Amino acid sequence: MSDKRIPTLRKYLQSLPSAIPYRAAEDSQYKFHQFSPDAEWIKEEGLDVAVNRELEAILGSRLPGYVEVKERGPGLEALADVLDRYLELSPQSFYLDKWLDDILTSVKRIYELNGEPIPDCQSPEIPVGNENGGSSATSQSSGRKEQAVQKPTPGTKRKKQSDSAKASGKSKKKKDTASKPDTLIMTSFEDPDYVTSEEDTDDRTAGVRLHPLLPAISKPCRKVNSTDPEKKHARCICSRECGTSWAWKRPKARVLLHAMNCQFMPADLRCQATEALAADGKSGVVAKEAAVKLNEQAEDSRAKQRADVTANTQKMLPDVFQTEGRKRLKTNADRDLVSMLACCGLSPTLADAPEFKKYSATLNAIYKPPSSSWIRDFLLPQAAAKVKVMTIELLQDPRERHQTLTFDGGKKKKRSFFTVHSTTAEGRALLLELSDVSGLSHTANLIKEIIERWLIQIGPHNVSGIVSDNASNTAAARRLISAAYPHIVNMQDCCHELDLAIEDICRLEEIKQIIGPLREILAFMSRSGYATELFDKARVRLDLGRGLEFIGETRFGTVYWSAESVRRNMEAFRAILDDKSLGITLGITLDPLLERGSVKTIQWELQLTKLIAILGPFSKAIKCLEHSRTTAGDVFLFWLAILAQLSQLFESNAVGLETATIEEIRAITNTRFEKMITGQPDNLYALAFFLDPRYRNAPIFKHRNPLAVPAVTIKRTEAGPVTLSGLSDKDVVKEMGLSLLRLLKKEYGDGVNMKSPKQIENLMQLRNPDLAGIIPAQAINSLRNELDNYTKGRDPFNRRFRSNETVLDWWKAVRKDELGRVLGALAVKIYSISVNSMADERSVSTVTWLSQGHRSTMSIGTLNNNIAIRQWERWDPETIVPLRMPTPKWRDMQAMIFARRGTARGNAGTTTRLPEPDQEQGVKRVIDDDVTWLDEPTRTLPAKVMRDRLTIPHTGNLKLNDLIDLASPFLLDVLSDTPQGPSVEAVDSDRDASDDAVMDDTPLEWDKW
Repeated sequence: MSDKRIPTLRKYLQSLPSAIPYRAAEDSQYKFHQFSPDAEWIKEEGLDVAVNRELEAILGSRLPGYVEVKERGPGLEALADVLDRYLELSPQSFYLDKWLDDILTSVKRIYELNGEPIPDCQSPEIPVGNENGGSSATSQSSGRKEQAVQKPTPGTKRKKQSDSAKASGKSKKKKDTASKPDTLIMTSFEDPDYVTSEEDTDDRTAGVRLHPLLPAISKPCRKVNSTDPEKKHARCICSRECGTSWAWKRPKARVLLHAMNCQFMPADLRCQATEALAADGKSGVVAKEAAVKLNEQAEDSRAKQRADVTANTQKMLPDVFQTEGRKRLKTNADRDLVSMLACCGLSPTLADAPEFKKYSATLNAIYKPPSSSWIRDFLLPQAAAKVKVMTIELLQDPRERHQTLTFDGGKKKKRSFFTVHSTTAEGRALLLELSDVSGLSHTANLIKEIIERWLIQIGPHNVSGIVSDNASNTAAARRLISAAYPHIVNMQDCCHELDLAIEDICRLEEIKQIIGPLREILAFMSRSGYATELFDKARVRLDLGRGLEFIGETRFGTVYWSAESVRRNMEAFRAILDDKSLGITLGITLDPLLERGSVKTIQWELQLTKLIAILGPFSKAIKCLEHSRTTAGDVFLFWLAILAQLSQLFESNAVGLETATIEEIRAITNTRFEKMITGQPDNLYALAFFLDPRYRNAPIFKHRNPLAVPAVTIKRTEAGPVTLSGLSDKDVVKEMGLSLLRLLKKEYGDGVNMKSPKQIENLMQLRNPDLAGIIPAQAINSLRNELDNYTKGRDPFNRRFRSNETVLDWWKAVRKDELGRVLGALAVKIYSISVNSMADERSVSTVTWLSQGHRSTMSIGTLNNNIAIRQWERWDPETIVPLRMPTPKWRDMQAMIFARRGTARGNAGTTTRLPEPDQEQGVKRVIDDDVTWLDEPTRTLPAKVMRDRLTIPHTGNLKLNDLIDLASPFLLDVLSDTPQGPSVEAVDSDRDASDDAVMDDTPLEWDKW
């Protein structure tokens, strides 16, 4: 049944004031008569989310609750039909219902602004807009709102749902059948469980006055159903959602701490609470300036004493020094104690232990350690607030441009959260938040809200990229952010896609047959402390290196590392099985696989070799790409190296793979590579690869390298400058040029349409100072000239690549030259973006580490505080040497990964009591590794996917398969255990003597090269 508000909307749109420009259907910028949501979004997110996304793309942002109407006519009038059609298909859609309300409110506002009466419609009452322009009558989920709206003025309330709206059956029905909410933004701060009281006037003239922020973030109240209705409480203004209240009078530190971590608190109030808490944090772990202030206070006290010279002054001075010295000792010791607890994952209850107090007294009898409650409730939150303030100050610094925002989801028992990090261009990752999203629907809209509040706080101009895994909701959130801020590059995490390829391969039937016994062997060893103890002794005696590594849910390439550990330690298995006096047996099925001299042992080792050979290229690439300084060019190179390794493996088929398995692995690899590359619309991976000066001379091309710098074919004519006899590939240069033009256009953004050079300069001074002073037309021409000079190795792009610098360093040096300014600015941005979200993976791992044992009850907020302090304190620029090396090859990582660890047991340890030998007899074949994805059926790939050969995805119109030679020793060398080919040296060419290009006012051509 059609919504009763649709006829009203249709009437309003048909009768819009004549002051609004009229456009025919074919000229409409809206074209709602041709409306069609994206099919991929419908498949991944659902119909209502897809329609919501398409409406946002057409109508733009509804901030602060209004839709801007730029025309009237059939193209816009069809909007009523669109909402009618999709509301009928999704009658419970919060998105569509909210769109209908906002559009109605916006259209009514247009009539009011133009001084015309609103058309009379025989329809139910139109919901009245709230303070932010949106209707609260149909708001879902206890006053939540779908889009990011302006925050309320501190201390004010937002309008609640009207009584007439409450009485409508439609709103009530929606509330009863609503799914989990998907927003953190509240439209009302009222709580039906409390009766809010008026604030008392604080007219104290002396003593501690009420902090001015407390009335804005908390309210005096009384419980509705309390046995003592007159008992006064204080509640968080968001208590309707967070459920937090305190006894009266409200404790300042606890209220500020809650406001700092409350997910539903408006962003501006959260910031103010953090700053207020940090300002009080003189005992905080990073408030080292407090010591300086104490020195100043001590000096003031001494000056006062000198001014009041009396007979007993000489007796008082030692007391003054002693008092200030104790204060300084207390401040510094408390600071270092909190730092130690946070960094080492220790519980604050350590400070209450008699042994710790005794130890502290032995070191200094004057110092009295704080109690665990004081650490937990005051020192730790204050330190975390100080860290957060300094983190934001650091990231807001204009010098910290080209940051990358990364995010990922995690779980802690029944609580779920999202981590948000910012990684600087130099590779420093900083935790912004562990956002507790328990009880919320983890939709793209929710994730966008979490990311956007930090994006706005840091400054969108300081952020160049956003990265996450490619789950449907996280990928959709990245698209929403990139659509709202076009200059922010949308990237998926490179390591996740490689790991998904491994998972797909592990589900193939032939591979499953190898993994099954592997899991059984590891399951036995994980349960048997007796066998593990003897196994480790044999491993150490035989000097086999690291121990067993078990299959887990969270580690990338976990099956490969487990298989490699079993193969590496085969002699240790044989040693404990050969000694029958030990009484160890894995059962009649597994023993023959590990016993010395058995035919099945030889077959089992061949099977392990097969598994390792197939998964090795992917797992090795992941390990090399996990670094925070990995670039998009590195990702492209390692994918090419994977294809090269697999091509060589399949060509010889020395491991004896079945033909069907080879075809499926090809299909999986082709699919994942294409998804990785084509999922980035700006061709950033291929672009970064081609802009890496080290690869201009790489022997990976089937014919002459189109970007190579010919070092020995330089000719000088009598009439002209130096020229290069090598021929550049026009298709390569054109495709890369078009990709660069798209990036350049996004950098200028609104500046493309500006007419004043001064306005453009002011805009670019904020967005990208490297382009300030260059108007778009000049930038286009400069880019064309500079890319041509780069491909031909002309000045300034003939600079030698030094062994102690990164590609980013090389381009920063080139950018300083006037002839490399535009291409240099874009290249610096490309190579500043972090292409993985390993910072989030590490924070989730830290959450698991901190939550073990007796600390398992820690809240998400407490975990957030601990991790933020630990991350900040562990960063020391004085001792941390920045990465100054080319992209690491597998051989560079291998020695570090498989380094000997003395007599350590590695990952094979267990906390179970050692059983007697006879208890191991007749062990059942049980796999208890909790890795459920290994038991899933093989995924069926489309028949159109290439299975007869490995392919490189096309980049626009550029067919890289015709350009790159996968049999190149250079590519094989990247993931090889031993050298396969010569290294690439950068080559200097003579400097070009051509004159500066003359800029003119030619029309902007963003789509032509």
